[in-house]
Amino acid sequence: ACTNEKSINDDIADYCIKESILINTATAVNADTCIVPPILRKGDLLVGISSAGASPLFVKKLKHAIDDIIPDNMEEILTFLKSLREFVLHEAPWCNFTSEERKSIFIKAVDSLLSNPEKELNNHAGFKEYLERILKDE
Repeated sequence: ACTNEKSINDDIADYCIKESILINTATAVNADTCIVPPILRKGDLLVGISSAGASPLFVKKLKHAIDDIIPDNMEEILTFLKSLREFVLHEAPWCNFTSEERKSIFIKAVDSLLSNPEKELNNHAGFKEYLERILKDE
């Protein structure tokens, strides 16, 4: 509830709590049964930020700071990582990767994509070649 009248907000909050309806108020933070944090979305990446009401301004500034450090091609990066993960888990039985080897592959892929995404996204003919290259670097 977000009106200019605290008593109305309180009445709405009381009703919602009694009826088991999720409520987020502007004036009665203790009456909230849910929060609605600012969401930063870049492709499939979702980042929710909350200060539990302590400082909405801080959260707003933090959201902008996080947005500035997320690569612009995050959607492309996540699409690549999702496809690589599917390939390693389901389409590469010829490798017989252990869980530790899979973890190492995913760590290397994430690290290389975050350090130089353009180079990594354009530097392979396919996942088999990509795996051969990153495994060779061990």
